[in-house]
Amino acid sequence: MGAIAAGLALAVLAVAACTDGSGAIPSPTAAPTPTAQPSPTSTGTMQPSGMNTQPIGTPIELPPLTPRSAAPSSVTQGTVMLALDAPSTVKVGQQFSVVIMVQAGAQPLTGVSASLNFDPRYLEVVSVEGGTPMPADTSPDVVKKAESSSSMKLPLVLASKFDNKLGTVDYAAGVLMGARPTGTFPLATMHFRAKATSSATEVSFSTTPPRVSDATFDGPSLLKGVTTARISIQP
Repeated sequence: MGAIAAGLALAVLAVAACTDGSGAIPSPTAAPTPTAQPSPTSTGTMQPSGMNTQPIGTPIELPPLTPRSAAPSSVTQGTVMLALDAPSTVKVGQQFSVVIMVQAGAQPLTGVSASLNFDPRYLEVVSVEGGTPMPADTSPDVVKKAESSSSMKLPLVLASKFDNKLGTVDYAAGVLMGARPTGTFPLATMHFRAKATSSATEVSFSTTPPRVSDATFDGPSLLKGVTTARISIQP
């Protein structure tokens, strides 16, 4: 999900460049009075809000979903579970829903990516339902409006696609300016149709490259584990 990571990271940088973190355009400050021949000192580069300042010559890595936080104490490694809420039994021809659930506990999140696999011999995706697409214009007012237009806890959709030939679903969403969600909440709903009988076909998360499911808070991975849905398809 590298392109997804870059998309949200660049959006955060664009928003941060326009605001001081409060949604307002910062007022210009007066230039300092020049001094004569100062001694050489290390100078840093201006960093967008939410980014760590690093010495010159040190490369700044773009994290998986959003820039690194200045408050690492808010991160507890390996605390988030991704689960699937699915029926145990369906019938051939039946349409049914599988909900991607995020179980974060007290850990706030800024982004979740979910890459899933299913057997296209038995299942096909009809649609995937989630938040609102990430706007091309990442100015603060536009981003706020986009986030408020969705009832999802992670309202900005960074990727949403499925392939019924390969048997894959890839969905990612995040939040840039709104509240960072905690607790248990839905990320997206996948609508499937059962195609053929099976004693137990699976819908499972991918956790290995190049399709990696993850949950983050300003950069670090917080994913503890995932669950698999097993569905019996009756005649």
